Amino acid sequence: MIWLMTIGVFWYAWGVYTLSYNPDQFPDPAYALKIWHKRASYNALLGGSILTATLVLNGTLHLWWVGGLVFVGSCIVAAALQLGLIELVILVRALKARFKIKHGRKARRPFLAPIVWTFYVSEEEKQTAKRDSARSNAGRPIE
Repeated sequence: MIWLMTIGVFWYAWGVYTLSYNPDQFPDPAYALKIWHKRASYNALLGGSILTATLVLNGTLHLWWVGGLVFVGSCIVAAALQLGLIELVILVRALKARFKIKHGRKARRPFLAPIVWTFYVSEEEKQTAKRDSARSNAGRPIE
């Protein structure tokens, strides 16, 4: 059961990281915001599940109805905590970019950004980006 909790914690952390991207920066902000809200809700449920499972594994919860009430409360706590964690991720990325610029290095986009961006663009935008990428790379030699 501990390995399942570990996977859940990593999944929750990935969800917080993906939520740190601003939906207004994408070609279709309305679509991206809709996806952002859906992912935020699922991530809050996952966080509530992790908190409740932790209490169950510690032997704190014994009655099913108390577990249900704790789950609802845990989802609310996880949603509130998630907002702070998203801001922390944004702050760390900004401080990292500032540090690089201060020391004369080029600030680049985050390593995982291309993976995260695929969540927030529609299928049409993905296909357009693939075509544009293929056209721009058509004359370049393979390195």
